[in-house]
Amino acid sequence: MIFGGNVRFFRLRPGNNQADERLFPVAVMNYSPRFTFSRLSGMTMDNELSVTLKNDIAQIAGLCETVERFAREHMLNSKNIFYINLALEEFLTNIIKYSYNDNKEHLIEIKISLADDEMTIVIEDDGRFFNPLEAPEPDINRPLEEKKIGGLGIHLVRNLFQQLKYERKNDRNIVSLRRKLS
Repeated sequence: MIFGGNVRFFRLRPGNNQADERLFPVAVMNYSPRFTFSRLSGMTMDNELSVTLKNDIAQIAGLCETVERFAREHMLNSKNIFYINLALEEFLTNIIKYSYNDNKEHLIEIKISLADDEMTIVIEDDGRFFNPLEAPEPDINRPLEEKKIGGLGIHLVRNLFQQLKYERKNDRNIVSLRRKLS
């Protein structure tokens, strides 16, 4: 595959297994991760970023840094970068905290693609069934002291993205978010 610009190879260790050490091409400049991705495919096309994370909250911050670099390389403005990171943080936090009934390691796949004037985010996990589109709308008119905790993140994402789609396929949750670039 041909990458535009500089291609650098990074030695990333999936988990703590020192024996499983592979090189991955990443089409970003001056990339130095502060955490370990389970798998980083880098850009699979000029306008796509694919990342696989472990179900570990600590990996979300590093993902957001990677997303920001990818977005800036593609000239996305700060507002769009904020929307991407907000959606990822919301969905990934919910997946990691609530989706698994065990303490085992699970992998979550994230793809961000840019085409024409649109961005698409696809998040795929092997957690228990959860369709975020069926989550009840929060009562935003209630006084703060009467509000239940939770539900606002999905509500925000619903209002920031023009299209949200959910499907359950091969025992996996697949959430797709689409938004026109502004």
